[in-house]
Amino acid sequence: MEQNDIYEPDLTVVPADLLRSWAEEYGTPLLVYDADTLRLRHRAVEEAFGWNPGFMQFFPVWAADEPALLRLLGEQGSGAACSNGLELSLARMAGIPAEKILFHAPYPRWEDMRRAAEMGCVITINRVGQLTRLLREGILPKRLGLRFQPSQRFHLRGHMSVLSEPSRFGMAREELLHAAALLKDAGQTELGLYMSLSSNARPSGYLAAMAEALLELVPEVGKRSGKEICWCDLGGGIPIPDRKRPDVDLDLEAELVRQTFQKSGRADMQVRTQLGRFVAGPAGVFLTTVLDVQSGSRNFLGVDASIADLPRISMSGATYHISLLGSCGLRDRQTYYVEGCSMEKADHLGKHCVLPRTEEGDILVFHNTGAFTRSMASNYGSSLRC
Repeated sequence: MEQNDIYEPDLTVVPADLLRSWAEEYGTPLLVYDADTLRLRHRAVEEAFGWNPGFMQFFPVWAADEPALLRLLGEQGSGAACSNGLELSLARMAGIPAEKILFHAPYPRWEDMRRAAEMGCVITINRVGQLTRLLREGILPKRLGLRFQPSQRFHLRGHMSVLSEPSRFGMAREELLHAAALLKDAGQTELGLYMSLSSNARPSGYLAAMAEALLELVPEVGKRSGKEICWCDLGGGIPIPDRKRPDVDLDLEAELVRQTFQKSGRADMQVRTQLGRFVAGPAGVFLTTVLDVQSGSRNFLGVDASIADLPRISMSGATYHISLLGSCGLRDRQTYYVEGCSMEKADHLGKHCVLPRTEEGDILVFHNTGAFTRSMASNYGSSLRC
């Protein structure tokens, strides 16, 4: 096959013959990760923010809760962000030290909050009530963050704006300043600020906009709390490449953040991120076997996976590029609708998918499925998780 006959989006991070052999050995549906891609994506984050002393990336466990994946990222120096007790256990099982574990949830179980505090994890506060209980119980952690949620229109470097409303994720300015004041006489020693508005922000400068909003709060929070603000956590929200859009220029985004910190005179303040989808998404591929082919005015491919395996399709309208395993030629293609095997009427996994001619028994590849796939999957339809 000549180079100009190859449809590059169909190329997989793992060789097709290996994927086929694993599908035969383990069966489908099957989620496969490439360790080298995981390492490269994590390294790209660290290098992009290498200008910042003490930079720390926390991988959100809810994005991909596979123990081997967490262990691999931990070996690369990554921290972990957790939202419940089980995720705390997974992070510790992966060998990630407590000081590199961030715990935050909109409505955490109190026993999970207590455990995180006793472990010595970083705890992020979403509401004043969470902080007052920690103070009342006498278990205020030594590492604490306050999550900010703007209560007015928030501009992202002129490209777009977000109309923020009261949210379960974080505190508006006055509530956050009240929380800071409660820390005035507390023994807590490390205080930081956290903000995250989007889960898939494409405008360039999104992370820099988070940084600017947090840095504007730093002087007043420091004054109210009587403590130095040690770090700003810019959260996640960076998208991953798809068939129509290239990968985000992370070096550019990190440079815009650097300029924002430098302009504020706080270039040495620690920066933190939680780039889960960016790190893990491109490292995973999802395999499913074609059970039936229906030809007509519309061509349907029925597969052995369903929205129970790929829930973001129905939950948030996510789409994945789909290819035919082992075939990436440009010729002899036609349009298919890829349908799941459950009894759910809305079990549509892909529409208007242009694929090489496909037959029963062929294997389809869903690309960039390394984040929010198996960790979000369910047993709907009495199916087992992939």
